[in-house]
Amino acid sequence: MPQFMYGTIFLNNGEDKVTYAARPGVPLGTRGVTEDGRAFRLASANAALEAGRVVQARAGVADFDMDLSVENGASVGDFDVQVLLGATTLGEDEFAGGEMYINDGPGEGHLYRIASHAAAEVSTPATITLAEPVRSTLMTTLSLAGLIHNEYSSVVEIDADTALTGIKGVTPVAVAAGRFFWCQTWGRASVLTSSATTLPVVGAVVIPQLTSSTIAGAIEAMEQFATALPVQSSTFASAGVPAGMGTRDLPILGVAELIQAVDTDYQIVFLTIKP
Repeated sequence: MPQFMYGTIFLNNGEDKVTYAARPGVPLGTRGVTEDGRAFRLASANAALEAGRVVQARAGVADFDMDLSVENGASVGDFDVQVLLGATTLGEDEFAGGEMYINDGPGEGHLYRIASHAAAEVSTPATITLAEPVRSTLMTTLSLAGLIHNEYSSVVEIDADTALTGIKGVTPVAVAAGRFFWCQTWGRASVLTSSATTLPVVGAVVIPQLTSSTIAGAIEAMEQFATALPVQSSTFASAGVPAGMGTRDLPILGVAELIQAVDTDYQIVFLTIKP
């Protein structure tokens, strides 16, 4: 097990490529660093992942993402908040390590870390135990809440046919479904390219490949705009990118280094997702 100190895991050479059947004693999202300064976050895989692929947070669940009515209120200093479920069953600790936010009504604008919660059936109250106290009074039926999974829980590869959620990093090794791994977020990484027309130029910024790729988890170069904005493609639309924005609206993953890769090979990228 890597050494833990001051909120950071120090990974020995090769430990960044270790995967775990069970969470290795630290929370999801824990930062890991290697001696050369590369940074990682502990994550879990929703499905099997190949090495060198860009991954993102899983999609939110519509019945939990907002407007859950707070039941029985909650006072400043309380750790338990009761919310009324909709049409989806809540699994035990499904959102543990994630967040609850108040999106409307008294207490709105606050976000709280979730410690634990029991399972609950549809259309019943569920008690959410926070990892911190309530800071602003929540009122019965007037305060509305949303539940958010831990951002590194069950990450998925980016794909042109999947709505963009939030980029989390790059897989440094192949990961079996359900296993825990160190998702790379900073420093040099080897990342898949999959379109000869959008290969990153060395020294230029790199973004997720969502315009024409048939291979999930790949990268491409950001388009240059000398005159007019490009027309949005149908695959772009399915990825949730606003019309007319082209690749300017996609997150920057880092900068291409070494030499330019060829189609379906792997490009060296200095990742700048999260230090």
